[in-house]
Amino acid sequence: MKKIKLLVYDTNFTKYITRDILIMKIKYWQKNNCDITVLCTKEGEKYYKTLLRNITFISLNYTYRLKSIYFRPWEFVQVTFHALFHLKSIINNFDIIYSQSSVIDFLLLPWIVKLFDTKVKWYVLVENIVPPPHKRPGPFLRNLIPYIAFLIGDQLLRRANGIFVISALLYDYYNIRKYTVIRIGEQYGIDLDIFQGPVSKSSPQFDAVYCGRLHEAKGVFDLIEVVREVVKLKKNFRLGIMGDGSDDLKRSLSNKIASYGLKENIVFNGFVTGKKKGDILRRAGFFLFLSYDEAGSHAVLEALAINKLVVAYNLPVYYSVNKKNIETGQMIFFQQGDFKAIADYIVKLEYKYLKFDNKLEDYKWDNVVKKELTSMHV
Repeated sequence: MKKIKLLVYDTNFTKYITRDILIMKIKYWQKNNCDITVLCTKEGEKYYKTLLRNITFISLNYTYRLKSIYFRPWEFVQVTFHALFHLKSIINNFDIIYSQSSVIDFLLLPWIVKLFDTKVKWYVLVENIVPPPHKRPGPFLRNLIPYIAFLIGDQLLRRANGIFVISALLYDYYNIRKYTVIRIGEQYGIDLDIFQGPVSKSSPQFDAVYCGRLHEAKGVFDLIEVVREVVKLKKNFRLGIMGDGSDDLKRSLSNKIASYGLKENIVFNGFVTGKKKGDILRRAGFFLFLSYDEAGSHAVLEALAINKLVVAYNLPVYYSVNKKNIETGQMIFFQQGDFKAIADYIVKLEYKYLKFDNKLEDYKWDNVVKKELTSMHV
């Protein structure tokens, strides 16, 4: 049987955003008759080579700087310019192009390739839609940039042969607009390996943890406000934060924590992956996740899988992809910005006595990955 030539488009690679799920998908594709080529930066190539074998690379000599979101449009222009020089090696040489995100960085070049290559199939994994700037926390201009990029990306997606989604909300959003949308499951999967074996004794222990991007829309400044309220009654309460973001945002977070006198209560662990991340999650009391817009967070799913309570803002998407966990009381919701109510709940919370009955095996990626590949078969 002729092998499927599949190009993974990943010019957006940075060392602070995990590719664990994509790695699992690539390994599955390789076992199922696919020859994989990854188009990425040289930094990305170095990363992938440590985890994968028998991969071909198309490499771009570019490194993201991530100084500020205001630089992101310029960085997008630069990396796309580098990618354009490789059009000749892409057009008419692949059966499938796979974009693992609907961020505009992952869309423009495949869209251009489709103009010249009528045979190639292009599929995109879409995990969220970006709300208007006035519906997200943070400066209006800072929120306007990703919103404009989202609107442009939405138009580019019309040329895709298929859009993969998980949540019913996303399916309805694109189906109503007449996109070719394919629902590949009812929930995402997680990397089960990060929760295997005994927890390291050297792993830090926190009352609560947050894991995700450091961004206003993820509610990271709200975390500080909640901890400020909690420590009025629980002086030794500690929140561990796992994740990274732009330099200016990290500086703002640090300054706010210092101004509130919370340096002993909020600990930055940086970007953490693998078993180290899994151990921190397993030792934590509960998961605190105050994101303002989601489409089915992988971090939330990891916390749910290991039977941690999740305290979050009341978002419609959770009722679509986490219905069972809501019914069992494993997810507790609050209105956005109600720091006092969240803090009062945490102060009274006896999380050591909470028991849930989720099984790790129920959170495998297998079915989702299989459905994707079946849908992509040429």
